[in-house]
Amino acid sequence: MHLPAFALLLAAAAVPTVDADELRTGDLLLHTSSSAQALAVAVATRSSFTHVGVVVREGDAVWVVEAAGRARRTPLAEFLRRGRSSSTVLRDARLDDDELRARVQREVLALVGTPYDGAFAEGADELYCSELLVEAWRRAGLPLGVAQQVGDLDVQAPPVRALFAKRWRRHPACRGLADARACLAVVVEQRIVTPAGLADDERLHDLGYLPVPR
Repeated sequence: MHLPAFALLLAAAAVPTVDADELRTGDLLLHTSSSAQALAVAVATRSSFTHVGVVVREGDAVWVVEAAGRARRTPLAEFLRRGRSSSTVLRDARLDDDELRARVQREVLALVGTPYDGAFAEGADELYCSELLVEAWRRAGLPLGVAQQVGDLDVQAPPVRALFAKRWRRHPACRGLADARACLAVVVEQRIVTPAGLADDERLHDLGYLPVPR
């Protein structure tokens, strides 16, 4: 059943706005990015969340560590402006513990400089956006995200197939394979945690959203 327009407006109004001063290290920021691959990610995951980064506070500075080219620290305002929509803020209640939060921050910063994984492959030598966070939390001794098989995604949708056709040769599991079809038959059995898979983690709490700065 579809909600009437006024009910949708009321639901949207009920979502709180988060002030940047309320952010703390370890908060996740998810949004619809403006990257060339965003459509393929959105279609494959059936979600508007196509990119994610993690907040790191250092004194008065607020950074977002993200996998973009290489894992890097990006000023908060710059990260928000690259989104096509407001950024949803998810908080891990386990990081109420100061020691755990500090451990996660150390592991996140230790991954800065890691190359981007455009093949979305398993392994930590290269990292895509949500994988960067999963790896940092893993090193800190904490599970994060809901993993799924690549084959559970909508891999046959045209934008996804087009992206895969451009990148399949980069996938380490596909070295020596003849073509994209043979590669896909291998890749669909692998595990992946997408931005949507982070949003599905019940250990994370939705605080509201950060609007795109004007």
